[in-house]
Amino acid sequence: TEHESYQPVNQLVQALLTTDCRAITGDQTLQNNIQERLGQKALTQLLNNENSESFEQQRQQLINQLLDQHGTGRVLFRNTRNAIQGFPGRQLHSYPLTMENPSAALQVDSMDEHAKVLWLVDWLKKNKRQKLLVICQHADTALALENYLRLRKGILSAAFHEGLSLLERDRAAAYFADLEDGAQVLICSEIGSEGRNFQFAHNMMMFDLPDNPDLLEQRIGRLDRIGQQQDIAIHVPFAENSREARWLDWLHQGLGSFEQVCPIGPAVFAKFEQDLATQLDSPTNFSDLIERTKTYSAELLKELQEGRDRLLELNSCKPEVAQPLVEQLETENNSDSLNQYLESAFDSYGVDQEKHSDNAFVIRPGEHMHGHSFPGLPEEGMTATLDRREALTREDIHYLTWEHPMTVGIMDMILSGDKGNTSLCTVKLPPLKPGSLMVEALLRPNCPAPKSLQLQRFMNTGCIRLLLDQNKKDFSNIIQPTHVKTLAQRVKRSTARQLVEHAKIQIDAVLNHIVDLGNKQEEPMIADAIEAMNTEYEQEILRLEQLAQHNTNIRSDEIDYLRQSQTISTEYLQQTRLQLDAVRVIVVT
Repeated sequence: TEHESYQPVNQLVQALLTTDCRAITGDQTLQNNIQERLGQKALTQLLNNENSESFEQQRQQLINQLLDQHGTGRVLFRNTRNAIQGFPGRQLHSYPLTMENPSAALQVDSMDEHAKVLWLVDWLKKNKRQKLLVICQHADTALALENYLRLRKGILSAAFHEGLSLLERDRAAAYFADLEDGAQVLICSEIGSEGRNFQFAHNMMMFDLPDNPDLLEQRIGRLDRIGQQQDIAIHVPFAENSREARWLDWLHQGLGSFEQVCPIGPAVFAKFEQDLATQLDSPTNFSDLIERTKTYSAELLKELQEGRDRLLELNSCKPEVAQPLVEQLETENNSDSLNQYLESAFDSYGVDQEKHSDNAFVIRPGEHMHGHSFPGLPEEGMTATLDRREALTREDIHYLTWEHPMTVGIMDMILSGDKGNTSLCTVKLPPLKPGSLMVEALLRPNCPAPKSLQLQRFMNTGCIRLLLDQNKKDFSNIIQPTHVKTLAQRVKRSTARQLVEHAKIQIDAVLNHIVDLGNKQEEPMIADAIEAMNTEYEQEILRLEQLAQHNTNIRSDEIDYLRQSQTISTEYLQQTRLQLDAVRVIVVT
């Protein structure tokens, strides 16, 4: 029932996209559709906006409202491949072979005479600089084939199948991924068609074909991924005039699933499964089956493109919203701040670093590491990279980002530990009298809420920095952090202790005053956060209540959940307190 409603909605959206104001005025059917789905008020506002700029804004608003109310984009976002540029092409290369008994299982003692094995060996010898992913249906086939290539033909190869442990599979994948000294060919069982990505290679051989179109798409998807730089060559040697040959023809000519992504594969296969069971073994009119498959596939694709998929596409990417996000991501990706942060953390906590390759490094626990462990770092160490492209081609290398568990763990360790919480330095500031004492403090908001509520999005206040002298005069806006960083001079630990002990009473008095100043900022900080939170939740609750009048998929428990989250968030925000996080004593010399 839902699926049948997508096409009329899409037709109305397309009409709004392609029709100007005067055409809408003269199209009573279109006016009726707008009124039925969006109400008389929406139609009136659209017709009254004759000014082109106002009309465009109103039209886009109605389209967004339609997509939100009746489309699928409220809880699902998906971009179809047709809407995104840059993906590689696919090319099927089929090789008919003469085979006496094509259905017989692969035997170790007959590999020298097996037509597919001979084809594979010949291809590998002719393309020594090319990596090849080979996928078989069964683990026994993969294991026997890999042993034969490695032991009998001296070809650098690796096996990947369900009989291996997870660590052994990781090693096999890493050996294949090594572009300098790694395996030329990776022989996988069907388990290799899921989960692993090998987009650094662009040649695939299907030693045998999978039993259904979904698995075929899964297989090709190991190479056809973001990061693939070349067109994918799919090599399928097959026994001519066999069941396998007819199955290949149906998949390629009828379904079209080799050279393009096939979202309709399961539905088409279910439609013709009984006919296939008969025609593959005893063909009487196989060409007719292929034509019927082709026609039915085209109809299904058209339905998707004109219905749900088109609505998803319209709602999943709004360029005016997406472009600033893309620019921000590119800026973050090109920044060196993460590299500097990690290097500083490794040095501070005694983690050893060494170069692994141009874009990767190895980190290990150092002999004098601070503490017994370091977040996310195993005893044997790990290889990591900050380069996304390197990570895409090397799944055995950790990709460190600001969201990686190690980075998050480092930040938690710093915030919860006492390392770096206090320091003492001297500075030369001619306007200030030598011997003057200053205290710099950081106060951090601490909210006890669980991370799932994401209340930090409502907290505009980060760390509050206060810098006061011994007379409690505020220099926070006069002497900036960069000034202190530039002018600060280190002091020996023993000397620092003596200075702190000597000035303890003055330091305590200034710190108490800083805490009092912080307490005065808590109330407005909490009020601003609660106001921002209430605004967001109330807007979303109102939106869902309005949507529920048109869309039966809006469940009452969704709205109840938002109300409960709003109440809980208020309680947690009211418990937010500014806590003294770090103190630096500055002595003017």
